[in-house]
Amino acid sequence: MPRAGPAGRCKDETSSVAPSEADKLEDVRRHSVFYFDHIVFQVGTRLFKLPRRKFEGDSEVFRDMFTIPPGDNIAEGQSDEHPLMLESIQAEEFESLLQVMFRPHHAPTAEEAKELSRDGWVHVLKLTTMWGFEKLRRIAIDSLTPLLQKEDPVGWITLARTYEVYEWLLPALHALARRTKVLQPEEVEPLGIITVVKMAEVRESFPLADRNGNYYRGYATRETHDFISVIRRVFEEELRAAKPFESIDIGKVDYSWD
Repeated sequence: MPRAGPAGRCKDETSSVAPSEADKLEDVRRHSVFYFDHIVFQVGTRLFKLPRRKFEGDSEVFRDMFTIPPGDNIAEGQSDEHPLMLESIQAEEFESLLQVMFRPHHAPTAEEAKELSRDGWVHVLKLTTMWGFEKLRRIAIDSLTPLLQKEDPVGWITLARTYEVYEWLLPALHALARRTKVLQPEEVEPLGIITVVKMAEVRESFPLADRNGNYYRGYATRETHDFISVIRRVFEEELRAAKPFESIDIGKVDYSWD
């Protein structure tokens, strides 16, 4: 039976009962965007707890890794006691990747705002290539290009081949052809004997003297000579795999190494 309220109106008894905790939870939902699962990685002796979404959203390698059923065991990455182990990499390499991946846009700390070094960007290039982070790999390539243009080209060629940045090959080979210093014995190992032989052919194409034995002077210097056509012919097979390289201004490469 309804009973009279303070104002004489009838009021159902159940209406004054507070909703239960279960009723409250029925209305609570996870936000479709801003609700993150975390994953715990172990690299060497360091633990990293990071939003899982950044990894599975941008990398097919991690996406497949996260879909592997754990079986009867506790899923790796769920806690500090059961981290997901990342083998064959160093903690500092992973830190470089995370610095780019999680770079804050607003009010970064001094540590967060610190620019990566050349080696740091190489770490990013290595891991983004290994794990298929295409967008971050592109950032690493674009960031490394102006840095490598100022270095000796042997390292540039080696990085291009190691991480399959084919757009670097032609400008890097051109830089080596223009270098004033001759090829050194210690450069045979990183370049490979075939490259050394081919590069010797390219470098020897520079016209030091005319048919009468008169040496060129003035503007005709190795640093300004255009070896592109010779490089295309000598390294034709390797350059077939190269992506467009027009984005790299060959004229900005430093050819003055001694």
